[in-house]
Amino acid sequence: MEAILEESGELHLQATEPVADWMLIPGRRLYVALENRIQPLGLPQSCGTVLRVPLVLEWCRVPELLQSCEAFLTDDPRCRANFTLKQFELAVVPPVFSLQLTGGLAQLQACYVACFGTVLVILARWGFKRWK
Repeated sequence: MEAILEESGELHLQATEPVADWMLIPGRRLYVALENRIQPLGLPQSCGTVLRVPLVLEWCRVPELLQSCEAFLTDDPRCRANFTLKQFELAVVPPVFSLQLTGGLAQLQACYVACFGTVLVILARWGFKRWK
């Protein structure tokens, strides 16, 4: 596997070995069946296409990859990268909270949402109907 981090923050991934005879076993993490072995690939499921075609990850998806395959990028001698994990800094960003209201007087719906970067998490949802 080859990983190249660009100045823009994009990460280019491509397989350096022929993988046509590998059978992918999907899950939260990818596994491959090769000959008579099943072994973890060390990549999240969202990066499984890298075995067939080169993959470009936007800067916002790079932390997901680095978190899930740290050992893959550092321990495997078959993986080449133009960066090390020590070059990255963990920055805690507080979530942004919002209350979304929809409907009208007859029926009001509320949704309390936390936004962690590009990930939205619904914390609570309510529906109110007007009393007769």
